[in-house]
Amino acid sequence: MLPTFLGIGAPKAGTTWLANALAAHPEICFSKEKESDYFTYKYGGMPPGYYESLYEPTPQTKAAGEFSVHYLEHAEAPARICADLPDVRLVAAFRKPVDQVYSHYWHLQRQNFHTADAEAGQLSFEGALDRFDWRLVTPALYADHLERWLEHFPRERFHLLLFDDLKADPEAVVASVYDFVGVDPGWSPSTIEQTGSEARAGTSPRSAQAARWGARVYSGLNRFVYTPMKKAVGQERAAAVKDALRVRPLLERAFRKKGYPAMRPETRARLVERFAEPNRRLGEMLGRDLSHWNQ
Repeated sequence: MLPTFLGIGAPKAGTTWLANALAAHPEICFSKEKESDYFTYKYGGMPPGYYESLYEPTPQTKAAGEFSVHYLEHAEAPARICADLPDVRLVAAFRKPVDQVYSHYWHLQRQNFHTADAEAGQLSFEGALDRFDWRLVTPALYADHLERWLEHFPRERFHLLLFDDLKADPEAVVASVYDFVGVDPGWSPSTIEQTGSEARAGTSPRSAQAARWGARVYSGLNRFVYTPMKKAVGQERAAAVKDALRVRPLLERAFRKKGYPAMRPETRARLVERFAEPNRRLGEMLGRDLSHWNQ
């Protein structure tokens, strides 16, 4: 079976909660890999039948899909998906860019920005904006990305959500998504009230020293344990072992605390100015007033 719907982004906009809600529905066959990223870096490099193998439908199945937050920003993903899944339905969630970028920074900082350099995990927000602008700011240029997708798919194929709505009325949002993908909208997941940061609380280092040690431990585990394990037993089994050993919760308990420090006012002003024009265009595309995002 191939997907009938895809969640395409954006990161840190409630997509983990949405993916969990979709995976829980008895009429949905959800990918065995929450973020397969098949249409980004894996495209053309996997054996025949790989993507289909991620879906195991049951007699109840009415829809199938996955969430990969990198699809939204990827330059080639829309054309690839249009070629392989021309009738697919697309779900995207958007969050106030300044807040999304800051939350994404702390998420990537915990992972050393996916580099082997443990020092990358110690960059200040301002330093990370300078060095990793493409990782932090580019994903939040929603209008640019959506315009590219609309070159390949008609507007009615999209279900576009705001993080604000998800926080305010999660039950209505998830029912609308269920209805859009073609399953019973009256079914309610047990995690319906666990939205956004409540489902995965944001964290920051306990101290500068904790940031240094946390980055080094994470880098070492990833380089010498997790990467070799993935090569030996595959990504799915390696991820299952990591989850069973509760590696992330243990590292967070040792080196991190809940919540983020306040963003510098001058940095916020800089980002608000950068996102003002893309926010205006997105508002026009959604038919929504997004002026409150420019604060």
